[in-house]
Amino acid sequence: MTTIKKYADCLRELSSESEARIGICTYAGLVSWSRHSLSTSYYPSITRASNVQISDCSDESFLLQIRSIKITPDILTPGAELTLEAEGTLLETVDLGSFADVQVKLGVVTLIRKKFDLCETLEDNKDKIDLQCPIERGDLKIIQKITLPKEIPKAIFHVYVNAFTAHDDDLACIRIKVNFRQQRFLQLDNLY
Repeated sequence: MTTIKKYADCLRELSSESEARIGICTYAGLVSWSRHSLSTSYYPSITRASNVQISDCSDESFLLQIRSIKITPDILTPGAELTLEAEGTLLETVDLGSFADVQVKLGVVTLIRKKFDLCETLEDNKDKIDLQCPIERGDLKIIQKITLPKEIPKAIFHVYVNAFTAHDDDLACIRIKVNFRQQRFLQLDNLY
């Protein structure tokens, strides 16, 4: 079985409580809280080496306004643990039925296309996440540890997340690119 096939199977094991499932579900539920064009650490005055790029595809009509997002370590590697820290303001309460459409691609191959119920994902991971539904409007701060699967091949992955409320209002839109081929990737777009 190829490494790519193993990784795709790992992501599709949505009935088990494996680290990969918890990571992708949690990642899908939390990373969707983006509002700005971000690298792994959104601090415009600091340039970091990173193999992750996060960009916002939402506009002012979206209900989540992100102030900061930080993923550490700056270089993600298969099997490693990462920490996601995000802060933002929710303009309306997120109730049961809110969801995220997530697509993970390796080149032109779609590894996973799944609709995640945000509240169910939070409930399933309540021992790892303090945030639960309904999520009241106002300021949010999320800190989450996620273990990446060991089976990730040396390739570039694209993750597309579109989140919506139970009433189909736009909540957030985010695009993530992770390059597991490179050991170091210097992101210069934060330089003045």
